[in-house]
Amino acid sequence: MASLPSLPPFPCVPRGLSWTSSSVEESAAQALKGLLAGAWVAQAVFATAKLGIADLLQDGPKTATDLATLSGAHASSLHWLLRALPASVLLPATPKAALS
Repeated sequence: MASLPSLPPFPCVPRGLSWTSSSVEESAAQALKGLLAGAWVAQAVFATAKLGIADLLQDGPKTATDLATLSGAHASSLHWLLRALPASVLLPATPKAALS
């Protein structure tokens, strides 16, 4: 009687991963981080759009304090929001604390 071909273990493991609890947990943790980061970036973009920051920057760079005054936002909160956006490559930061 002929032998059957060897089959991959069930459930199949994606290439590059081994079927150990630590590699599966790391993969799941990376996927969760990606989902959370995507949601966070989406909320930051929404808040920036709702405040009209892009329109306020049409005339040139402004500081976060200037933008807060013009948009009616809380200055410290807007400062941290705008600092986070360059990390997501949405709003380039310029030297001297001015945003463009």
